[in-house]
Amino acid sequence: MKKILIAVCDMDGSYGEKLGEWISLRRGERMLSVSFSSPERFLEYNSGTKQDIVLLGRGFYDHPQICKEVSGNAGATLWVYLHESEENMQVPDDIRGLPRVEKYQPAQAILREVFSLYQQCETC
Repeated sequence: MKKILIAVCDMDGSYGEKLGEWISLRRGERMLSVSFSSPERFLEYNSGTKQDIVLLGRGFYDHPQICKEVSGNAGATLWVYLHESEENMQVPDDIRGLPRVEKYQPAQAILREVFSLYQQCETC
């Protein structure tokens, strides 16, 4: 069985590392997670490796190149916005239309929501 590759992208490096670590430790038989705290590093990695799921947090969803990749994705990757309650007005339109999960909740709940979205995604 192919492992699902998840990229956790957030400027808060410790958040991304801990969530990515939790995913790999708890769901390592089905999922592999990588985390990024720099949009440039993510874009470099993404150019050579296709992610099945990308969780976009602060500092990533407003990066012009990432917004371009999201809008030109054509369903090959499930892009999910990690929502923080105070951000409503600062999110670009391309990102606002993505499925979202609340960022600050237990990792298990995040993964449950993301996996449910992934199962519903017919083109992923």
